[in-house]
Amino acid sequence: MDINTFLREKRLKEELKNKDNKKKNHHKDNFQEKCMDIINKIIEIDKEKGLALKNVFVSSYNNVNIQKKKLLGFYGQIVNEYKTLKMSVPTEVVQEVRKVANVIEEKMGEIKEQVETKVMEKIDKAVKTVKATKATKEVKKVTKVKPAKVAKKKATKVVAKKKAVAVKKKAAKATKKKK
Repeated sequence: MDINTFLREKRLKEELKNKDNKKKNHHKDNFQEKCMDIINKIIEIDKEKGLALKNVFVSSYNNVNIQKKKLLGFYGQIVNEYKTLKMSVPTEVVQEVRKVANVIEEKMGEIKEQVETKVMEKIDKAVKTVKATKATKEVKKVTKVKPAKVAKKKATKVVAKKKAVAVKKKAAKATKKKK
């Protein structure tokens, strides 16, 4: 037997063991998930009993190293508890609660739409006022009369700049012709 074949066989055996271990742990996790699902259903029906069962489950049965028999026993207990609670609560009450919940959801949707429309109206109004104030500021800028001296100085500066640019252009043309 070659060393490489021996190592391959050993690795295959270890992989098979790991797969078997994962399957075993998966079953435990699956029951733990089922327990939490049923506990959540119990909480919907009777909050006090549901929270008490949840505390017991978290403290005692939500461990990685829990025996499967113990977990199955607890699972059976909570299933029986769920069945008894389900029978004790009349279906009419549950239906009424659901109807009230639906009505509340509809009202919340209507209120949300009303609030959105009012907010949009206020935003539009605010935008209009901002535009109006900007327009009045621009009108004030345009209508301001500048003193004659300031206007005269600015005009002379502009004329001086234009003349300087023209002189530079003539000088540049003259140097080009000489070359």
